[in-house]
Amino acid sequence: MNLLPTPAVSEILAASLAPVTLITGVAFLTSIMAPRFGRCIDRVRVLRNEIGPLLEAGSTCRSQLEQLEILYRRMRRLQLTMTAAGICILFVVLTITSTFGNLFLGFPGPGLTLISFVLALCALVALTVGFTHDFLTSLSAVELEIEEALKNAPSAAAEKILSKDPILSLFRGRQSLTQIKE
Repeated sequence: MNLLPTPAVSEILAASLAPVTLITGVAFLTSIMAPRFGRCIDRVRVLRNEIGPLLEAGSTCRSQLEQLEILYRRMRRLQLTMTAAGICILFVVLTITSTFGNLFLGFPGPGLTLISFVLALCALVALTVGFTHDFLTSLSAVELEIEEALKNAPSAAAEKILSKDPILSLFRGRQSLTQIKE
């Protein structure tokens, strides 16, 4: 006994292909963002442990506090981005469910399907923008560490580091080592 006619099954599979592919892409981006979030948390814990002794020694901890501020902004951005991923998946599931309802249960019109898919795409845009922004700004805290290390390093040691990796000299907007040391 055949419960579903073959054309109906192929129709629902075809209608669900794009949403399921979207879920796969969102899951992939989420699997990249979760470890980035975890590394931010780990770095915050390391900085917290560094700040205590420095404050007791009378240091202002300017570099560490700036790094904490950057990391907090990154963590908030990643949190919002992963929330957008969850919302995107929710709307994709609603799209698939409403497609099934339209084809098999006779729900009227494809309106809910279309609206939920458009909302899923909007959430995907937010997710992509957030991920790209985090990726482009993720070096900010590292730049502070490098700047601090170069300021505290003897000039000969800093020159040796830069001669091995001239890319490091570009971190502060093409500043030369002498400008950083001042």
